[in-house]
Amino acid sequence: PMQDLLEVARRRKNIVPIMADANRPEEYAPFMEAVDLVYQDVAQPNQVEIAEQNLAFLKPGGHLILMLKTRSVDVRRDPEEVFAEARAGLEQHLDVVDVRWLEPYHHDHAAIVCVRRGSLY
Repeated sequence: PMQDLLEVARRRKNIVPIMADANRPEEYAPFMEAVDLVYQDVAQPNQVEIAEQNLAFLKPGGHLILMLKTRSVDVRRDPEEVFAEARAGLEQHLDVVDVRWLEPYHHDHAAIVCVRRGSLY
């Protein structure tokens, strides 16, 4: 996936790919500025926590797209339950404006589109 992102970033000057541990935003914070969009696609049990840690870079009115992999969060729990918990966590900081389950392409995955409060939404 990083190779694909690098190719897109070569063609588009408004994309800055970061290959770093998303759990440690303090390591790449010196190289960051406020952004309009954070796209997070990690397969970690703490996906929502990682998103929360990286909200420091998101402008008011900016979008977060979280690709939730429910089985990566907890393989034993019902995907709908994992999703509901993730959504509740995100809604503490953001407005959820759209949700799309990615069936049949990706089993038990959902794209959650959020907007940082302070926007027109």
